[in-house]
Amino acid sequence: MKIAINIAIIWLSIFDKHRLLFKTIKPLHKYFRFFLYLSTNIAFYFFINFMEKISINFIVSYSFDLTVESIIISMFGFFKILGIILMFGFFFLEFIIDFDVEKYQREKEDKENYIKANKLQWWRLRNCNWFFRILIYTIIFIFCFLMLLNSFLLSGNDRPLDFVAFLKQFLAVYVVVFMFFDYRFVQRARKKILQIPKFEVGDKV
Repeated sequence: MKIAINIAIIWLSIFDKHRLLFKTIKPLHKYFRFFLYLSTNIAFYFFINFMEKISINFIVSYSFDLTVESIIISMFGFFKILGIILMFGFFFLEFIIDFDVEKYQREKEDKENYIKANKLQWWRLRNCNWFFRILIYTIIFIFCFLMLLNSFLLSGNDRPLDFVAFLKQFLAVYVVVFMFFDYRFVQRARKKILQIPKFEVGDKV
């Protein structure tokens, strides 16, 4: 149910931001609304097929290269499927006919402001779990390692043992520095973040 509601709200945010269509169909009879959903999608399907045929005939008449023609026709097919999927989302409006969309949107905005005020964004390092933090640290290490390796190869140094020894020292320093960084700046901030209550949207809607 929540998935259907979210799909309907996303559809509204794309095609009906001011809720004009939604407010128009809301007082209509249920069966008439279903007829409207079905007829709109069927009409849109035939319209997009008609436009696709006209466009393809226009492209073929210009005698483009076969590769270019295939790419353009594939693009038309992609947009056709995308358009049909988006129009199919029109059906999901039925799930929010008796749903207080305005209240839900207000609560969602309050949640976004709450997240910003308390710095609870998912992309902040302190809000990531340990696996993603280790992954980020590993990616940084690989990047630094490749830079060092590239510098070593470009320098023309013929003593690989020196590089191996340096790499071991660098790895040790890297691990110590990031362990300190994670404890000093991430873990302490994470403890404070975990004390902040979560803001749930839609529980009372």
